[in-house]
Amino acid sequence: MDTARVANPTTESFELVHQVGKAGYFIRIGATVCERRDDGVSVTFSATVDSTTRAGVVFGIEFAWERIGRESTKLRGGLIVDVTSVESVPIDTTLPIVAYGASQLIFKIFDRRNQRAARFEPERTGFFFPR
Repeated sequence: MDTARVANPTTESFELVHQVGKAGYFIRIGATVCERRDDGVSVTFSATVDSTTRAGVVFGIEFAWERIGRESTKLRGGLIVDVTSVESVPIDTTLPIVAYGASQLIFKIFDRRNQRAARFEPERTGFFFPR
């Protein structure tokens, strides 16, 4: 697998801070993204990123990339995502919140909106990841 970087990196962050009654939702994710020569997604983490959030981050990034696709980004290959920070509050942050934040970060980087994107519906106290 050839994961050499071939494009200038883009650094971005996404933040969700929302309170509904006693329920709080908080996630802040930062990452640097660049193109790789072959297809697919490679996710790496800064040593400071808590290991309990990593599965949610990977799911969210792969979920978003599957919906965006290389063709709509003008990239010739896939992505390398270096996750530099994940800030959360253990009582207010679950893996679905982390996955949602990571997916929104990727949509933000590529300035894309997608009907099949993950949705946050606070009135239903949920995060939805459509097929």
